[in-house]
Amino acid sequence: MHLTTTRIIEAPIDRVWSLQLDHSAWSHHLPNFSAVRRLAPDAPFAVGSAAEITQPALGTVTWTVSELVVEPHRRTFTWEGAAKGTRYAGSHLVESVGASTRLTLGIRADGPLMAMLGWLVKGRMQRAIDDETTAFERWALAADV
Repeated sequence: MHLTTTRIIEAPIDRVWSLQLDHSAWSHHLPNFSAVRRLAPDAPFAVGSAAEITQPALGTVTWTVSELVVEPHRRTFTWEGAAKGTRYAGSHLVESVGASTRLTLGIRADGPLMAMLGWLVKGRMQRAIDDETTAFERWALAADV
């Protein structure tokens, strides 16, 4: 199963991208994250970087960056983790659209359990990434960024 959501945010790409990388603040701004802890917080965020993320639906999962591209008008990372018999890949893409930014979040879930029960959790997973995108937008537009 692969789900995405896209939103145009009236904020510059640098601001929206910085929020994608401000993992220590995610649990304060994003509804589906109870805790996020980078395993090497002082190291640059790069392919191979890992974080322990606690979410109500998954528990605590270690997510490892498998792709990172940083270009002037397009920035993206994907990280992967596994929980409850399912492999996940979460993607974060920010692209310049004039003075605004297009944010696209995605989640891919594969495995035997997802093959059997994906239809049951698909709606909840879509709402979760929709809520996450809305939260990133609110955060980007907040005065204290």
